[in-house]
Amino acid sequence: MNSLPQELKEVVVGFAADDKPTLIACGTTSHVFRSCCRAYLFHSVQISSASDCTRFYDVLHSSAAVAKLVRNLSVLDPLPPNPRHNVDDTWIRQDECLPDVLRLLAPYLTQFSFASNGYRYAPMQYTHVFRWSQASRTLQDALALVIHSPQLTSFNTSGFVIDSCKQLASIFRGSHLKEVSLSSFWHDDACHGTDPLNMPALERLSIVLAPCFVRYLVSPLVLLHFPVLTNLTLIVGSDCALESRTAATVLLKPSIERLTLQEKIFFGEIPDVFNLENCGNLTTIRFHTHVYTMDNSYWTYVSRTLETLPGENQVREISMEVELVSTADVEDASAWLDWSVLKLSKMSHLESVDVAMNIWGKWCRGDGDKGMLTIQQDRIRVGMYCRYD
Repeated sequence: MNSLPQELKEVVVGFAADDKPTLIACGTTSHVFRSCCRAYLFHSVQISSASDCTRFYDVLHSSAAVAKLVRNLSVLDPLPPNPRHNVDDTWIRQDECLPDVLRLLAPYLTQFSFASNGYRYAPMQYTHVFRWSQASRTLQDALALVIHSPQLTSFNTSGFVIDSCKQLASIFRGSHLKEVSLSSFWHDDACHGTDPLNMPALERLSIVLAPCFVRYLVSPLVLLHFPVLTNLTLIVGSDCALESRTAATVLLKPSIERLTLQEKIFFGEIPDVFNLENCGNLTTIRFHTHVYTMDNSYWTYVSRTLETLPGENQVREISMEVELVSTADVEDASAWLDWSVLKLSKMSHLESVDVAMNIWGKWCRGDGDKGMLTIQQDRIRVGMYCRYD
């Protein structure tokens, strides 16, 4: 075994890279394969309970070399079966081993997820969330050490309660992050955008347009400098103000190449659109939407959004994944789509449009299953799949 080239050992172990039981068994056969197997076993680690954290803490202290193998760490706090309102009972905040685990792994991590599955059920009333200000200083320092590690490029968090957007920015300031995802965060105090807000020079950003963040976006004192941001996801939740899309214009920079709009739109609330007039380098636009509407006003909204593209743009692909709750009586769902916007001269680079609709509560004639429709619009390939429930 020792005579095998290292490259061959890695190829053999690589066949079982996604099979943890096999890797464990292989790693116990000889010292030759042990190091190869451990590299796969500890590359990505998920800790989702205090007991998980204690066990992994013991592993790190029994074998210091393990810490150097971990590149992707997920610290998760699942929502318990019977969560208590307005009680911060997350294991993350209370665990004594977690700060030590974070400090040991900080120099080696490239990706870090830190999330609680809590939610806000009323203004300033939360269930099972992580409150930064109530975490111990030891835990805050350990988290800051990870976030500011030169090796860390990706950070993902949710279920996060902060004091202000300024505090959120201060957590990231000076980091080397290239990708940040903030899918849900809130804060208790009024946040009126009176202080500058700086963020790291990101390449990928996914962020919910929380009301506090929207107020910052419209503040003249906000400093958002993303010269290399190429991939942007904007999340519009059910509690977002209608003006959120207008305020988000400041994030829609010329450098962006891929834009995802993840939204919830309700009856009578077809909003102002995202203004794409500065996005001349966009190549891909994705609409991921949950819609509650009585008519085809959502498609009008999509058309109005696309019409804001500059005359010179690079858009080649448009896709829509839509959960649609509607009672409109339409013979063919394809009739809802306004294809005229796709024929504008500004769409000269457009190559494909993909539409996937899951239509709930729609009254249909015939068998109600239209299957895959392929509609040829001049040079544009259009694929549409409709499911009726």
